[in-house]
Amino acid sequence: VDPRGNISMPLIGSLRAEGLSQSQLENAIAQKLKAKYLQNPQVTVAIEEFTKQRVTVEGEVKTAGVYPIQGEITLLQAIALAGGPSNLADPAKTVIFRKQGNTVKAYNLNLDSIREGKMRDPYILNDDRIIIHRSGSRYWLREMGILMSPIRLLNPLVN
Repeated sequence: VDPRGNISMPLIGSLRAEGLSQSQLENAIAQKLKAKYLQNPQVTVAIEEFTKQRVTVEGEVKTAGVYPIQGEITLLQAIALAGGPSNLADPAKTVIFRKQGNTVKAYNLNLDSIREGKMRDPYILNDDRIIIHRSGSRYWLREMGILMSPIRLLNPLVN
């Protein structure tokens, strides 16, 4: 891969590789070969060396931080690096922020749907930022429990 993120191959010429997962690059090469040369190309990409990659996991996880990643990793695997969602997490409010050129795109996801197989577990790319938002109701219930604790302690003294 050259410094601009491209690869060059016989028959297909130059192809953008930066930001693609291994399987996405295989598919892109296969499509180029299929367009002009082969009926059903089978392409395997072998990565000799990974550059230093990282993902940031924030919000309602047990250990928020920046984690090094090597090779392909999915959203659930990245969240597991951070110890998984906290008790206050809202799995339906998970967002991946991804740089695409000069812009940042936000992808809203539901962890429960991914775990249940209703949505695919997306691959995480270098410098992605994952945020799991707090559940308002779970936070409220926790805070009410904290507020009610002194009242419960005083109740036997009053009666």
